Amino acid sequence: MLEWNEEFSIKNQHLDGQHKQLLSYVEEAYILLDKPASEKPLLLKKLASNLILYAKKHFQDEETYMKHINYIHLEEHKAIHKEIIQGIKEIIQNMSDTQESAKKFYIFLKEWLLKHILEEDKKIESYRNRIREINEIPYSLEIQTKILQEVYNSKAGNNHLYVCLCYLKEHQVCDALHKIMQEQNSFIRCKICKQPLVALKREVQENEEAFEKLAKDYFKQF
Repeated sequence: MLEWNEEFSIKNQHLDGQHKQLLSYVEEAYILLDKPASEKPLLLKKLASNLILYAKKHFQDEETYMKHINYIHLEEHKAIHKEIIQGIKEIIQNMSDTQESAKKFYIFLKEWLLKHILEEDKKIESYRNRIREINEIPYSLEIQTKILQEVYNSKAGNNHLYVCLCYLKEHQVCDALHKIMQEQNSFIRCKICKQPLVALKREVQENEEAFEKLAKDYFKQF
């Protein structure tokens, strides 16, 4: 299970505390999967009911905060909140097979709630600070890799070699993250030098002139 990490923070103590509690609800949904079949119906309804009440309060607080900082994506964010609440309600209302409903409930929380906290809510922090570029991934390499593995079920695959401005430092980037950065033209910063990681292609590794060109392009891009 993905545990709370300070990199998930949106720099608002109240909302961060609520996000921690929401993560604990996801963990409870996971634990519920192994409960005896006779106990599941009651436990599932109780968990879903508590979650809906808590999520509504959290979403209200978060929307108030977004309004306070004049967040430009407030309406889109509010729409996602409504979808999450509606999704939880639909699972409970259509609960014919408790085991299957418990599984759907956990998957929904994992795919909607966790992704919402890790992606959409982090954009709030970026907007407030206005220092992070739009295509910058807001996590360290280690945390983003863990998110891809545990939340998005990404396979490990082959690693790709990346470099930064740290002397002789190399970064191993998993195939899933490498594809995301290449396809979306996004990047992650090194925790040490704070500079973006750049893919070191094979021809660059074997050619000194190509490496010098990469260095020049690096500084032009960032």
